[in-house]
Amino acid sequence: MPPSDSDKIRVKCSCGKTVIASQKHIGRRVKCPNCEVPITIKNSAMELSESHSPQQDSLPNKDITPSSIKRKAPIFICTVSGGVILLLGVIVFVFMSPGKESESKTQNQIAERDNSGSQNKQQAEPSSVARNTSSSDTNTVITPALSKPESPVRGYLAARTWQERLPYVMNADDVRPKMAQVYRDLPTFNSDEFLPGTILSVSDPLVPVGKSCIVTVDISKSSQDLPRISYVVTHSKEGFKVDWEESQKRVEIDIKEANEAKWRKIKPELDIEILRWKQESSYASIEFRLTNKSTALLPYVAVDMSIENDKGEYLGTAYTNETNVRSGGTIVKKITFNNVQTGEIASWKMNIKEVTVDLGDGQRIDLTQFFKMNENLANSTKGYQPKLESCLNGHWQHSNSHYFFSSEKPEAIFSDENGTILKYGYKVVERNYSTGEFKVRLFPKEGLPYQCTFALKAPQKVTFQITHRAFKSLPSLQVMEEINKPLEEWSYVNKQESP
Repeated sequence: MPPSDSDKIRVKCSCGKTVIASQKHIGRRVKCPNCEVPITIKNSAMELSESHSPQQDSLPNKDITPSSIKRKAPIFICTVSGGVILLLGVIVFVFMSPGKESESKTQNQIAERDNSGSQNKQQAEPSSVARNTSSSDTNTVITPALSKPESPVRGYLAARTWQERLPYVMNADDVRPKMAQVYRDLPTFNSDEFLPGTILSVSDPLVPVGKSCIVTVDISKSSQDLPRISYVVTHSKEGFKVDWEESQKRVEIDIKEANEAKWRKIKPELDIEILRWKQESSYASIEFRLTNKSTALLPYVAVDMSIENDKGEYLGTAYTNETNVRSGGTIVKKITFNNVQTGEIASWKMNIKEVTVDLGDGQRIDLTQFFKMNENLANSTKGYQPKLESCLNGHWQHSNSHYFFSSEKPEAIFSDENGTILKYGYKVVERNYSTGEFKVRLFPKEGLPYQCTFALKAPQKVTFQITHRAFKSLPSLQVMEEINKPLEEWSYVNKQESP
């Protein structure tokens, strides 16, 4: 006869399930049909004395008898055992299989070993980049050829053809056409003439990614004219590579500096000493002394001059040349300017137009860009001005006679103790910087002109002498006759320009 509800005892297991037993099982221990933990049947529900980790699955409550407990225990034992075996299999599989992270680490270790094994190589090998294509991360492994700033330079210089240089060059596809054009006449390099060279310096060995540094190489064994050459190397994500276009610019600078250093040994200088300006008929001419200060023979020398007036207005340019000027040699040359008055010329500038140098074996080379010019007025220590006549501006006196020279225009006023006042126009005939003299032709309002010579004797002292007088030999022709009147010494009074 089944027990009634009043005879039943409910005991709650720690897994949350309620076990129902009859009162005759009080004091006995039975297994929970859900978690198989032994339960003591008591008069009231109680906690299990032994702790455990319950599963989260829930089973419906039902009556439990000792016979049902005994029948279900093997089922649970088999289920748990199978789960444990399955779990162990999964763990073994996981630990025995190489993970993606360990695979990437292994590749990096191999690359590092390759890098350390190739550091002693003198020539770099073609570049290559190994990549781990894992979906979670991408790592770039830099090969030895690109691992240091100097590495791609060594490989670049060791290449036998320009195509072999491409792996060491940034943006190789873009610069390839430009390289092909540059190396069109030199497709293959002579290894005896183009050696890798010796790395002299790296401007910044620790340059960060995206920045560049300069690698300087000594190639003096293969190039006497260009002993050093510099390359611009950029640190990219793939390692260091040569920036070909920027390096070409650097090479041009290196060539210029090397040539300057080479030709500086011959002291490439010309000295120009301005001797005088002179008016000759309708043109003005300048005489100057040219000295070859270099240690080389100059087969050809040409210089030009540009002139301006007081207002800075351009009046013209002319040039002259000379051949076979020896080292230390001096020659006097002349440059003429048509339809220009000497008095108009207030300033000028001389330039070296062309200079060729004899190398001593019959070969000649244009070294215009390396020569410099030193230009001075003769007697420059005396402080002469380009316009010597400008020193006359103001009031001058000799005994009881006075001259007033205008600074605004070529005019002069003469007065004496008798109250005689004469006005003159004048023009400059000659400026002689060697003697400090200048010649002026005076034109009175009435009568024929005459010519006089002023000589600078001191900052405020000049000598004045009328040297020529004009007369009419024909109705339309004036001839200057030499008369050489007594020499007079004039002293500067002040800036007053009129009596």
